[in-house]
Amino acid sequence: MEIAREQAAWENWSGSVRCEPAHGIAFPANEEEIAAEVREAATRGGQVRVAGSGHSFMPLCASYDVVISLDRCQGIVATDAARDEATVRGGTKIHALGEPLLAADLALANQGDVDVRATAGAGSTGTHGTGVALGNLSTQVSGMRLVTAAGDLVALDETRDPDVMRAARLSLGMLGVIAELRLKLVKAYRLHERLWKASVEDCLAKLDSLIASHRHFEFFWYRTEDMAHMKALSQTDLFCDGL
Repeated sequence: MEIAREQAAWENWSGSVRCEPAHGIAFPANEEEIAAEVREAATRGGQVRVAGSGHSFMPLCASYDVVISLDRCQGIVATDAARDEATVRGGTKIHALGEPLLAADLALANQGDVDVRATAGAGSTGTHGTGVALGNLSTQVSGMRLVTAAGDLVALDETRDPDVMRAARLSLGMLGVIAELRLKLVKAYRLHERLWKASVEDCLAKLDSLIASHRHFEFFWYRTEDMAHMKALSQTDLFCDGL
């Protein structure tokens, strides 16, 4: 089995974390190749780290031995509109989920602003969006296929394996390589976005009510102008042509 590989250094998106793995960056195309790469590393006592999009600023993906990239393990495996679920490959970027899920009248319940992240990495590092009533991405994972440190493939389900799933959802890569995830979804919906500015004092005075009255709310303080730039998203039935 010949697995695509680059003998190159790896670094995260900001360049703040960098490593030069002795066995390069491996690009397995499926779970069988992931398992083979892990088993090969295990035989030499090597250190395996997995990279999605490298967006984390922590040294989770840095390895002296081999980095496994999931860039070739992308795409939606199946959608189930009756159960409001979809199975996706671990390296699938969040932005690549929108159109295919919409075609099945499905959507993620919540996500972060940065949609270039790989679904497995975003879930297992606790990536979140806003919304006081909404969980982070890991709470939307109901099952997964995981390659363990021994190179074994394990299928997990929240009903059958509740305790293991609680750990696996937010594992930071410690339990193995997430080859596939099953996501709990919601029916497709539309959001209305409102952007505005106000003084920081006004924003903070109304903060609790703003959070409670919108599906999503966030603000950014710009110190140079001492203003709060606010964004609210609310679910709507309105439809705009061209969108």
